[in-house]
Amino acid sequence: MNLFKEKLVTKNSSNEYYGKLIDLLDTYKVKGSTTSKTIMEGMGYEFMNGNPDLLIETRVILMTPRLAKVILDEYNVDNRPVSKQNINKLVKEMNSGNWMFNGDTLTFDFNGKQKNGQHRLIACVQSGLSFPVIVVSGVQPESFMSMDNGRKRNGGDILGIEGIKNASSTAATVKTIYAFNNERYGVNVSSQIGALSNTEMLDKYIELNRSRVETKTPLDDATKYGLKMAKRDECLLSPSLVSTFHYLLRGIDSEKGLLFMEQLCLGYGIEKSSPIQSLRTKVTKTKTDKNYKLTQTELIGNIVYAWQKFKNNEKCKKIKLPDNFDMSL
Repeated sequence: MNLFKEKLVTKNSSNEYYGKLIDLLDTYKVKGSTTSKTIMEGMGYEFMNGNPDLLIETRVILMTPRLAKVILDEYNVDNRPVSKQNINKLVKEMNSGNWMFNGDTLTFDFNGKQKNGQHRLIACVQSGLSFPVIVVSGVQPESFMSMDNGRKRNGGDILGIEGIKNASSTAATVKTIYAFNNERYGVNVSSQIGALSNTEMLDKYIELNRSRVETKTPLDDATKYGLKMAKRDECLLSPSLVSTFHYLLRGIDSEKGLLFMEQLCLGYGIEKSSPIQSLRTKVTKTKTDKNYKLTQTELIGNIVYAWQKFKNNEKCKKIKLPDNFDMSL
């Protein structure tokens, strides 16, 4: 080992702040875990009149709510703003038993400052649960800029790994159905509080498919239908909305639900004063009049309203949702 590397090895141990962190982490080290020390050649910064390599330490610890709070209070310095949505999502995962060891690391720089993992630590405190985690310490202080820059795995990836066709569209439909059934109608079905997580995606997909075996209207058929209709110029809705209502309405009345969707998507065979014609007129206006908009919640409400009228064979020249409208199908 050359002189610079010798100085590097002693640098961290002489840094009281960093040394205190290491002692704390070792207290919670998982039984059987060893500490790995690796010199990263040519990755250091100038100090001690030289340009030494970085000494990286890796260990597996048991993260407890108590330890998480200490790290957040004493070592979580100059980190990015906290996302409440992300924390709520992680807490839900932990409380539902879906949290699992996946190799994601908790990271500290060679000054002892936390660089990655603050949302997991906050969720650990809020959930009151403990879990093992890999800790990497000794990285460059500027390393934060390169973290979490890759595309995160989504629900479509989860289904695609299982060999499910049209995985991205299917995942979008599953999330929209799940959100609707839980009375969440906004457009951000992936980021809303209580949104379906990746770990729940496959189970929910299986559940939605199995529940329609007897009626022969599985989720896969709804997804194919949504994709097919969205290619038509006459269709005014997104593939996921078409698939969602194809699935939901056919579950209530297979024949009438299919007829409603055919007329809504294509605009053919619609009777005079039909609520479907009123709905298509309203949605068309959002695409031709820049001053007229419908939020996702309003659009879904109008679809539900038109279906209620159509199901009961009622005429409707103009759709106007009443106050406190019941979104029940």
